[in-house]
Amino acid sequence: MESAHAPGTATTSTTILIRMIFHVDMDAFFVSVERLLDPDLEGVPVVVGGAPESRGVVAAASYEARRFGVHSAQSMSRALRLCPQLVRVSPDHHHYGDYSRRVEAILDTFSPVVQKVSVDEAYLDMRGTERLWGPVDKAARRLQDTIRTELGLPCSVGGGANRLIAKIASGRAKPEGICLVATGQERTFLDPLPVGVIPGVGEVVQKKLADMGVGTIADLHAISEDELIRQFGVHGHGLAARARGEGSVVLTSRGGPKSMSRETTFATDVKDIATLISVLARLLDRAAAGLREEGYMAGGVAVKVRYSDFSTPSRSEKLQTPTAVDTILMPVARRLFTTLWNQRKEPVRLLGVRLERLVTEGQMGLFDAPSRRWEEALEGVDRVRERHGHDSLRWGRELAGKEDDREINPP
Repeated sequence: MESAHAPGTATTSTTILIRMIFHVDMDAFFVSVERLLDPDLEGVPVVVGGAPESRGVVAAASYEARRFGVHSAQSMSRALRLCPQLVRVSPDHHHYGDYSRRVEAILDTFSPVVQKVSVDEAYLDMRGTERLWGPVDKAARRLQDTIRTELGLPCSVGGGANRLIAKIASGRAKPEGICLVATGQERTFLDPLPVGVIPGVGEVVQKKLADMGVGTIADLHAISEDELIRQFGVHGHGLAARARGEGSVVLTSRGGPKSMSRETTFATDVKDIATLISVLARLLDRAAAGLREEGYMAGGVAVKVRYSDFSTPSRSEKLQTPTAVDTILMPVARRLFTTLWNQRKEPVRLLGVRLERLVTEGQMGLFDAPSRRWEEALEGVDRVRERHGHDSLRWGRELAGKEDDREINPP
């Protein structure tokens, strides 16, 4: 089986496999979809994201762009400085969602237990699939080939005895490679890798670990759990467990999305309350429309703001009854924004809303359903927007608000 540290290489192992979880990660997914729509983008450095004059950020970068130091979450202006020949494409989430569902349909044919964790990645429990697909190395190759042949999209496949190993393995396999770690070989696989490959170990934690002399997972494994707890508090337990290669083996079939969010970064910081509330309404409107399209309702609402110093406070509230109706969600979002605004009353760089605690419509009881009159009205709105574009119909609250920056009161 393949237990490679680099794409395309393989070693044979006689270790008995107790279980195998696959992590399938679509390679530069947004860029790959855009290349299907426009073949002229093939082979050139491409990013998907917002315009630099609007403080846009990179949502996805092709591997050609990454060679110049361009990466996701980077400001678009910096990306263009690093790679002047960069081609920028505005995101089209409708197409990304469509292809994501097509990928999921293929994954469903390979395993009865598939947990989709984002638009471009999912876990599969491959136990009991040997009669259908053969040994896991052949199954991984066939899965990868099927997605490439049927959809024209590249992906990487990682596999291991738990989700942690599978996730790290798929990262080591990129781009378009396969890395399967046999049971019992976890330490051999993990030890030489930098600690940054561990999910959740970001730049701040890496710096602190570096100050402790820790650079690789082997170094981290050599630190006692008590010392990690002293240095990182309760998070020290998790660091020690991940250094040992311990991870969850539980997959939830049909997990579905956990939240639906929309946000925008302003070209210049905004302090006008009317503008901020109007933008908040538009963001929530789009998020709620996305919920209805996917057949979900939200059981909670969260709002975040970002200031010029990049501090990003947020507030959230659980709903008594899940809903996808804008007129129920918007008062909650505005109340949360009001609380955040009154804390600082400073110009806002970024504004975002997240609808969370999602449930499907089928999970709702008869007497828990929101107003059917509003549902029917919104179904009509959604049909018009599907045909003529989202902005063909807009709420009045998106166009009006208070005229100054005085303290605003909750609705």
